[in-house]
Amino acid sequence: MISQLNGAEVRNEAPVLWFTGLSGSGKTTTAARVAADLRKAGHAVEMLDGDELRETICRGLGFSREDRMENIKRIAYVANLLARNGVIVLVTAISPYREMRSYLRSELPGYVEVYVNCPLEECERRDVKGLYAKARRGEIGHFTGISDPYDIPERPHITVRTDVISLAENCHLITEWLYQSGKMNNLHAIVPEVSKASKVSEAPETSEGSTPAATPAFWLGEHI
Repeated sequence: MISQLNGAEVRNEAPVLWFTGLSGSGKTTTAARVAADLRKAGHAVEMLDGDELRETICRGLGFSREDRMENIKRIAYVANLLARNGVIVLVTAISPYREMRSYLRSELPGYVEVYVNCPLEECERRDVKGLYAKARRGEIGHFTGISDPYDIPERPHITVRTDVISLAENCHLITEWLYQSGKMNNLHAIVPEVSKASKVSEAPETSEGSTPAATPAFWLGEHI
C-alpha cells in the first residue's frame, strides 16, 4: 500500500511474522492469539498456516528437502503480496532448514523471525495425533525432529518459550516487539499502549546450531 506524506510516496510495507519451530511447539496457537490482538488494534491481518496451504497452493509437494524449499517459496510469495499491500502476515510453518530462513530474510522486506522454542519431549507429549510415535516407529518419513533435522535458528528476531511462559505473556512480548522495532510505523491503525513495566533483553551470542543454557522468553533481535 502506498500513501502520501508531505507530498512524497510512502510504501506501507507490513511485517511478515514467520513462526518457526517443531511440530507441536505452539506456532499456530501463538500466532492466532497475536493475530487476534492485532485485529483488535485495527490492523489488517492474515494468517497463513503451513498445514492448510499444503492442501491448496502447495498440494502435491512432498517432504524431501527440495519439496520443502519449494513449499516455503510459495508461502513467501503469497506473504509478500499481502505485506506490500499493508496487510500484516503471520505464517506458521516448521521451516526446518537454515537455508530456508536465509532465503526468507533476503526475499521478504518485512521478515520477522519468531522462533517458537519448545523441547522435543514436550512437543511429543502434546501430540494428540500420535505423529511423533508413528515417526519413531518408521511409519512416517522425513519427520522433523525425529528422522529429519531441525536447524535451531541462530539469530531470530524474537524467541518465545511455550513450555515455561504463558500464551498471554508470549503474545504480549511479540506485539510489543513489533511496536518497539518500528515495523508498524507506516501502518494506519490504533496503536495500543505498551507497558512500561515490560522488559526486553539482548539476544546472547551463540555458536552455530547451539542453544543458550538459559534461553530468555523474549529478546530484541536485529532489525531488518
